[in-house]
Amino acid sequence: MVKKGILGIGFGFILLMGQVKLIASDLNDFIQSVDDTSKMTETVVSTSAIQKRTWYSPLGQVLIITAADIQSMPARTVSEILLYASGIDLRQRGPNGVQADLQMQGSTFDQVLLLINGVKMSDPQTGHHQLNLSISPEIIERIEIVKGAAAHVYGVNALAGVVNIITKTGNLHKEREISVIDKSDRNELDSPLKGSKHMNLSNNNGISSYSYKERGTYFSTQQGLGERINPSGGLQSKLTPTDNYYRSQSYRWLQQFGDENLSAWYSADVDFGNGYRPNTSFQQTRINVGMNQKQDFSHQIKLTQSITAGLVRNQFGANGFYAAPRDSASYEYVNTVWAGWNTNLTGLPIGDFQFSVGARSNQDRYVFNQYNPGFYQNFHSTSVVNPMLQYSYRLRMTMLLKAAIEYRREVISSTNLGDREREFWGKRVELIITPLKLDELSSITQDNKRDLQLSLGLYQISNPTLGQVVYPGGSLLYRYNRHFITSRWGTGQRLPTFTDLYYKDPVNLSNPNLKVESSVYYDAGYRFNWGRFNVQGNVFRRDNSQLIDRIKDSFSAPWMPVNFLSVRVQGWDIGVQYQSKIKIGKVVFVRLSSTYSRLQAYRDEVGFTGISQYSVSFLPQQWISGVLFYNHKFQFSLYHRMIERASGNTPALIPPPPGANTIYQLLDAKISGNFVIGPMGKNSNPRYGDNSCLRVPLKVWLQVQNLSNESYRDFAAVPLLPRWVTFGLQVNI
Repeated sequence: MVKKGILGIGFGFILLMGQVKLIASDLNDFIQSVDDTSKMTETVVSTSAIQKRTWYSPLGQVLIITAADIQSMPARTVSEILLYASGIDLRQRGPNGVQADLQMQGSTFDQVLLLINGVKMSDPQTGHHQLNLSISPEIIERIEIVKGAAAHVYGVNALAGVVNIITKTGNLHKEREISVIDKSDRNELDSPLKGSKHMNLSNNNGISSYSYKERGTYFSTQQGLGERINPSGGLQSKLTPTDNYYRSQSYRWLQQFGDENLSAWYSADVDFGNGYRPNTSFQQTRINVGMNQKQDFSHQIKLTQSITAGLVRNQFGANGFYAAPRDSASYEYVNTVWAGWNTNLTGLPIGDFQFSVGARSNQDRYVFNQYNPGFYQNFHSTSVVNPMLQYSYRLRMTMLLKAAIEYRREVISSTNLGDREREFWGKRVELIITPLKLDELSSITQDNKRDLQLSLGLYQISNPTLGQVVYPGGSLLYRYNRHFITSRWGTGQRLPTFTDLYYKDPVNLSNPNLKVESSVYYDAGYRFNWGRFNVQGNVFRRDNSQLIDRIKDSFSAPWMPVNFLSVRVQGWDIGVQYQSKIKIGKVVFVRLSSTYSRLQAYRDEVGFTGISQYSVSFLPQQWISGVLFYNHKFQFSLYHRMIERASGNTPALIPPPPGANTIYQLLDAKISGNFVIGPMGKNSNPRYGDNSCLRVPLKVWLQVQNLSNESYRDFAAVPLLPRWVTFGLQVNI
């Protein structure tokens, strides 16, 4: 009855909403074993709502950021996590994820698709709201980053890449084990453990093994402090401090419960800050819930279901965000509610079935002058519903056929854009061939020295305005011993937002005749693993056509959206990583990583000498390096980021705005320690023994962002934070 009730809740909740290289990551999970990297274990990647793939995947290059990676980062939000991902251009307008634009490999902010558990977060009003997320780092299991056009796998709006956030399941009863191997010829990495309900320590032939179960309740708080920019100038708000310091506070709660068959979790966060410069205060509230269920009908037939939902209320001073310097008193309220239901039925003789429904609703209120709201303000309300049915069938031992159909409906009600709606149908088919594998498709067998996979797919989108358009793609992947070679070709598109089509005000014109952006993408990559050391490289090219940009002939003219650009973006990146251990009293593990990427952009309209708002901004150079020291007692991480931000590299492109730093270098650091308070019982080691249920694990940390106090900005009118320090405390109840 309980399981049937969960199914009913799933249907009822969605109906209630109404309207959701391959490369080895330079942020590899430091829990994973590297004792023999010539035997590559399987990496599961969720390409759609519930579809799963492995390393051998048509996705090509996939960067995985795990929960363990996130713990080591000096980051408090999803936006800040993505700052440390190679190839990502995260353009911030303020701290704490207030508002940021997600760009990838020289793309614009609307060209990257963002998902949470497969639910598309694309906002039909504007891409500025795509990162208005309810998800906090504490509930993330991993983040998957796919670089390049991938319409044949993800459908609409996957023109330049995809970011998929996977949340935790809440399962506490599955025991986790981590080994530390002290043999000289092997090296399995330990993990900085969070605290546990029980933990056992053993030693056998030089191998120390920790097995533990996580507790279900976490409470954390973070307190931030930094020096304000221009503290006595500009407009002040009721939260503006009377001294020269910027302060932020965060309180977060996470509750997990259940087992492997039925589990659930919920989280609640409150973040606020008084503004690091005039009129930049913010207040954020986030609530998330999730539920997962598994049921075995027979030895082979299995049913899995998951429900995830969240809401975020975000309000902030928007000084200089859109119309500087005239908008110094502007304020914005952005509220987002989303939900997703996924179900997967596998093991049937006729194939596997997957069904998902995603829904998302967003309300945006923009006030040009918060002290005189009646002067000018906009209200926008959007809703999206996106059901999808997927099917897979093994044609023979070495061939797998996948097919899917989806429907997407977008509605907006706006004081500026009007009341509008549009709908799309999408169909996808894909064939995966693994001629060297006779036992299992789409997986890597550790005993095999060679692996080969070929995939071909296409996606067809149908719309009364667009008609029917097909976007194909494919990949070829090969492995020989420690060598991995990948090659991929893909196509993608980006639909004009309602803002692109219909927005108008005294400084912006509308253009309802905009066409769909499109791209063709090629890449090739190589990776080599050798013990504790690995190196990877990748080259790519993306040909973009009919790109939408806002342009004007002079600074006094209004912006006009047009299908203006045909741009070719090409580049390469190379990354290295080394992992080892040293003994300083006790064993300390060390991980060194560095990734460098370089981009070039060329466009056809070289005769244009006006001003471009979006499309010409990219990162010609990006260098991200990190060092991490850790064991089960502490972590210390130091990250260096060198960023070159340019408005282009051809005579047709506009030079950087006066006063902006074209090249800047940032240092971020974090140190954390794990402690246990409470009775020790008869054992002095807090990780095992009697009275373990009475002990309370604690984690404390100190992080410093912009350690060198660099002056920098991602947008010309928005200087970003100087050095600031955050102290955090987490209690595992």
